[in-house]
Amino acid sequence: MLAADAFETEEVLESLVDASLLEAPAPGRYRFHDLLKLFARRTLDRTERPQARTMALRRLLGFYLASAQSAHALAYEGSMISANLVVVGTGRTFSTVDEAVAWLIAEGDSLFATISQAASCARTPEHLLPAADLLVAMEPLLESGTHTREFDQSTRAVLAAARKNGDQGSELRSRYVLGRVLFAANRLKEAEEHFRIVHELSVARREKVVTGEVLNALAVVVGRQRRHTEALGLFDEAMRFYRDNDVPAGEALVLSYSARDHLGLGRPDDAIAAAEKGLAIFTEMGSGAGTARARYHLGIVLSRVGRLTEAVHHHAECLAFFRASKQRVWEQRVCSRLAETFIAAERYPDAVRHAEEALVVSRDIGHPYGEALSLTVLGKALRGLGSTTRSRDCLRRAFEIFTRLGAPEAGDLKVLLDSIPADEPGSRSGADSVVES
Repeated sequence: MLAADAFETEEVLESLVDASLLEAPAPGRYRFHDLLKLFARRTLDRTERPQARTMALRRLLGFYLASAQSAHALAYEGSMISANLVVVGTGRTFSTVDEAVAWLIAEGDSLFATISQAASCARTPEHLLPAADLLVAMEPLLESGTHTREFDQSTRAVLAAARKNGDQGSELRSRYVLGRVLFAANRLKEAEEHFRIVHELSVARREKVVTGEVLNALAVVVGRQRRHTEALGLFDEAMRFYRDNDVPAGEALVLSYSARDHLGLGRPDDAIAAAEKGLAIFTEMGSGAGTARARYHLGIVLSRVGRLTEAVHHHAECLAFFRASKQRVWEQRVCSRLAETFIAAERYPDAVRHAEEALVVSRDIGHPYGEALSLTVLGKALRGLGSTTRSRDCLRRAFEIFTRLGAPEAGDLKVLLDSIPADEPGSRSGADSVVES
């Protein structure tokens, strides 16, 4: 931001630390005292020329965007997004996904503050596009579940500015990220609406930055609503796009995600073939992140067809990866799936343990849909242990959340709850202490 080299900048910062105008909470990191920051903000207009402020913000955005691009390229190896971001300048580089995601988490508040500032003063696409690209590049941070509210606020701010300025490039980028945020909150209809607009804008503008990803995301949203045939049609469209653009990671992604819709149409052999091929492509690429996601989907398929030991193996492998890289949304998903598999194997204590872990994570990151999934498998596992009272309580709470979210799983739980007698024989109230509400 100072347009100075690292040595000169460090000297300036350390002199400010010596004067007690900055704090250094860790080696190489600096921050303002809160009161000083407020004072500086109030006096900015009369101490700095508008052009100087604009250029400083642009340099800061350039550094953050270049750094986030490096993080995205590691977290989504082979994705077209990082290659199509409009990056000017240099930034941080990372050696591992863990390091990249840790940086995004540590810098999260500053990243969102910079985006919001850019959105508030942008007057042209040239000024706004770096902020919109930065939102897209920060996509791995969504998987951590740490900044959901900030993503929602920042994407809406950029979207409003883009529409005001007639900036369709920034609009399609911010809508894509907003669709991801809405999907995470299980607001499926709203997410679908944004994804469809993003796809239309991408085709009209011939922009490839998120075309494949938004087709894949749209297919997942449609499949979640159990429109499986329509979902597979969208996956086919995404597959053609990735093949036309020679993106094997995209093909692998489509294969992995489409497996569940094959299952939904009662085609287990097609589901296994798609999931295994997706895993093989990611493995051949050497993509750790892609391999973890592919293992997750293959584990779901194998569990549903009764190959339980293999399912546990794949889910245990990807769980280790997601935990190491602090991708807590994925951690919650895998723990829930492991609980499902252990229920099918009638290993109820193991199922309870993983369901409880999933429940803790979903509540930590404020993920209602994940909480409902966790309560569902926990309720089923407790029922297997004979803890009927606690089981019904978990299932009822899951039903209430699914109903509030408008999720189709509410109907499934209604049928299950209606089938459980009020006082089921063999109930052991002593087992009700297995989990705290």
